[in-house]
Amino acid sequence: MKGWYCSANDKRLRYGDNRLIRRGITHRMKWPYRYTDNFEDNIDHTKPTLFYAGLHASKNIHTAYRLGGGHWIWRVEVTGRIDKNENKFCGDERKYLWGIEIPLSITNAVLDTSYDNGEEILLKYVRQEALKKGYIKKGERLR
Repeated sequence: MKGWYCSANDKRLRYGDNRLIRRGITHRMKWPYRYTDNFEDNIDHTKPTLFYAGLHASKNIHTAYRLGGGHWIWRVEVTGRIDKNENKFCGDERKYLWGIEIPLSITNAVLDTSYDNGEEILLKYVRQEALKKGYIKKGERLR
C-alpha cells in the first residue's frame, strides 16, 4: 500500500530505532517487537499492530505531516502483513520511494488553515517539487 511518512530532520527512524532513511531503501521489522513507550502493552508483538508494532504510514499527506516528527515527507510503500484503519496502516516493510523537505513557510500555511486546505497546500507543494526532481511524471496521482 502506498502512503505517506514524515521523518525527523535528521532522516532517521524514531523510538530508538535510529536507522537512516534514504530514497530507494526498504526497512524491515525485526520480530518479535516490544513497544517500550507504553507499559500497558507489555507483550512481544509478532505481527504488525497499529500504534504498537510495524512500520507505519498514513493514507493522507496531511495526517502524516501533522503526526510526524519533522519536516521531511516521504512517499512510501508498505508491504508484507498489513494492519490498517481508515487513516493509517502498518506492515512488515516500508520502502522510501522519495522524500521532500517541507520549508517553514509551507508548514506555517498548513498549520494556519483547515485540514482540507492543509492537505491541498501540502499536495501542491510536494507535487511541484517531486516533478522538478523527476520523482513523478506529470499527471501522476499522489492520493
